[in-house]
Amino acid sequence: MQIALQLAAAAAAITGSLIAPEFSEPVPAPQIAERHNDAWLRDQHRSQLATIRILVQRETKPLVFPGPCTQCVIGPRLLAPCESETTEESVERILSLMRRVQWIQAEGYRPATVMSMKDTKETLAIWLLSERMMLPDVRWIVLEEKGSFITFPFDKLSQVLGKPLSIVDECQPLLEPVPEAGQPAVLARAQEHHVPLERSNPAPTKPRPWWRFGR
Repeated sequence: MQIALQLAAAAAAITGSLIAPEFSEPVPAPQIAERHNDAWLRDQHRSQLATIRILVQRETKPLVFPGPCTQCVIGPRLLAPCESETTEESVERILSLMRRVQWIQAEGYRPATVMSMKDTKETLAIWLLSERMMLPDVRWIVLEEKGSFITFPFDKLSQVLGKPLSIVDECQPLLEPVPEAGQPAVLARAQEHHVPLERSNPAPTKPRPWWRFGR
């Protein structure tokens, strides 16, 4: 939000235009920072978190917040500590999490692309065992083994990995590279849960603009 305000002020200063806030009359560029100060930003953040909590409760499912690099998922598990009130601490906790997840590449993780089956519309993602990855909340996980594919349900991921998952937000796990010596065991466990999918051509889902959220 701070970046948006700075961009609006810079554009207005260059063009000599006024800035038209959503709920007030147009103002000169120097006044935008005075009106939209730190106290105003904190109030906005508290209001937005309260709105997110209401939407999650109403929809009974997490909300997806697209970011500059990847998405962050917010749901009941993350909101549980701040159900009764929206404090500055809870706001900062959620904002810090969103910033971290939406820029997770900075930590060396590769977000897997969400793909969908053209016939069934079911979602899937490819897990590259040798890379640090963040897997999205999809229906199926796909592994490659000697030119063929092993497909298993997302909810079997912990069993296939052989240990508890490290969930970074509401539901997206961070996975460390599997050592080459340990990959055959992972593939064998995946094979136990393999579910052949109907022949179809997976295609990447159309990314939602970063400024929109939903599910």
